[in-house]
Amino acid sequence: MNMSFQEKSVWITLAGLVIAVCAYALSAAATIRPPGLASDLTLGQAWPFVSAMILMLVVQVVGHVALAVMDRQPEPDERDRSIEAQASRYGAFALAAGVFVALCTALVTKGNAVMAHILLGSWLVAQTVETVARLVHYRRGG
Repeated sequence: MNMSFQEKSVWITLAGLVIAVCAYALSAAATIRPPGLASDLTLGQAWPFVSAMILMLVVQVVGHVALAVMDRQPEPDERDRSIEAQASRYGAFALAAGVFVALCTALVTKGNAVMAHILLGSWLVAQTVETVARLVHYRRGG
């Protein structure tokens, strides 16, 4: 399987996102309360957000540094730009749906904790959808 630099980069991004989504889901599950008991998110309860972002950052930085050392980076061509544009649409739809759910949740829950978790989760899911769409387009040939 001969992959371009950009496709390898997308695989690294997906690995970081999957790890971040899993870490976020596991740590956020402990802080989400039933809707009747929801409260405002405090700085001390922001650990799920912080840990997910740190994990994603570490995986992606290490992966991209290793890729840059092993492979030279050519400029993205028209195919790469087209794939990125098409995949961005899917990610945007997923993010819009997540924001809509978060806004609806804000109307029916007390505090901001549940809405904050839904917003971050939606962003992570939207990024994952976009990344998977890019990989699908690369595998299909553009």
